Amino acid sequence: TTLTVADGTPVTRFTLSVVRQGTGSGTVTSDDELINCGGGGACSASYDSGMGVNLRATATPGSSFDGWSGCDAVSGTTCTVTMSAARSVSATFTRQRFTLVVAAEGLGNGTVISTDGRINCGGGGACSASYDSGSRVILRVAVVL
Repeated sequence: TTLTVADGTPVTRFTLSVVRQGTGSGTVTSDDELINCGGGGACSASYDSGMGVNLRATATPGSSFDGWSGCDAVSGTTCTVTMSAARSVSATFTRQRFTLVVAAEGLGNGTVISTDGRINCGGGGACSASYDSGSRVILRVAVVL
């Protein structure tokens, strides 16, 4: 888009699009607050040609920020883009994973089984499986008499 200011000087504006991707969640905001991507999907704003835009990524609890693509420069969770054309950047968030460890103790016999079948502990000892943050895991105990 080209605009003309009062003195007749043309000003070209370009769209900066931000896409959030990955299995996790988080927000992307610009220093000037024209871009504020929460919720889902993409968002965008228009900037003057030659303008530098700083974007910051913040992961929500249970997610982690993995990185940027499409930036001119990256420093940690900050992406810098200089607007010389329409641009698109991506921020990738990943849902954190945790290991659930089940340890059988005592003198009795039995098994512990998760309803999803990923944990099946019998005969003492321990077993484990990894789950995404926020996952609901149901364990059932079967006692052998």
